[in-house]
Amino acid sequence: MKAISLLERLGVTYTLLTEEQIDEHKRAWLHQFIPPDKQQKAVESYCYSDYLWHAFSYKLLECLTGDEARIALSGVQDNKAILLSNLDDSGAPIPAGFQIPEASLLTASSLDEIDDIVLTSVDFKWTYAKTHEPGLGPYFFYFDL
Repeated sequence: MKAISLLERLGVTYTLLTEEQIDEHKRAWLHQFIPPDKQQKAVESYCYSDYLWHAFSYKLLECLTGDEARIALSGVQDNKAILLSNLDDSGAPIPAGFQIPEASLLTASSLDEIDDIVLTSVDFKWTYAKTHEPGLGPYFFYFDL
């Protein structure tokens, strides 16, 4: 899997999340980031079941995009994060999750090597999403924007 290869090449330690932990993180992500009045739309937009980044592409959440998102990620001070990856090397859907104690080792350009990821601080202060769609994203949301 590309995510594991990238983390190991960068020397980033990680703990694999179980399927249950991935589901729990996705539910918490939607609850923390999506305003209550837009939560039903998030469910209808397949944010939880397929891709969390649909919250941005469906404009359920105001955020930075493109180069602004990439720059914002470089300014993140939090170290602990969760990385969710939705695709394996062949592009087949296969959810994987990683708890990362040193997320500052991940940059927007290093994350460009992986399609369809969401990186989020463990305290849900910020999130960065990169899609598998070339014309969408990346996206960055921080509560103090």
